[in-house]
Amino acid sequence: MYDEELGFVPPDVFIPFAEESNLIIDIGQWVLEEATRQVKVWRDAFDTTITVAINMPSKQLIQPDFLTVFEQALEKSGASPDAIEIEITERMLIDENADVLMKLEHLQHIGVKIAIDDFGTGYSCLSYLQHLPVDVLKIDRCFTEALKPGRQTIVSSTIELGHSLQLHVVAEGIETLEQLNLLKSLGCDVGQGYYLSRPQPAEEIAMLLTQVTMNDV
Repeated sequence: MYDEELGFVPPDVFIPFAEESNLIIDIGQWVLEEATRQVKVWRDAFDTTITVAINMPSKQLIQPDFLTVFEQALEKSGASPDAIEIEITERMLIDENADVLMKLEHLQHIGVKIAIDDFGTGYSCLSYLQHLPVDVLKIDRCFTEALKPGRQTIVSSTIELGHSLQLHVVAEGIETLEQLNLLKSLGCDVGQGYYLSRPQPAEEIAMLLTQVTMNDV
């Protein structure tokens, strides 16, 4: 977030404040509307199946009108549900009630992808995961950072767990070529992190998609 007086304010500073003040609900709605609008633009312009992942605040998820707001954003933008992936934490899945699970099941039913973010830092177990509406596991960056030859057990087991449940596995926090190569050798599906790319504005993403499209011709 950028403030004219304070300059750039990192997420770990403004998000806790926003959550305490309930501003996170308004921020979350803006992010949802902007994400659905932007992914529609990219898909139309580049004939791509690109998806956009959204971190979903728990306070937004528990709002009674959450599904209505979500589907209105899709309708307004014209974006396909399968263009959106929402990320929630293990704690949110375990702590929240049946109403939250019902909402996630509905979103999954219409085509939205559901991802567990920061996997491995909460309380998930195999028996619990089997009954959750989840499509993607995102391995927490703390495990990626510790990944070295001979120290692969946790990450390897998580990847195997995800694949045994027919889930897509993403490794967060890749910052070195060594980490990337190890994750490839372990069969991880997708990686993200500063080694691959730092966060980019929409214009830069469009340029990247242009290059990819030209290379595919």
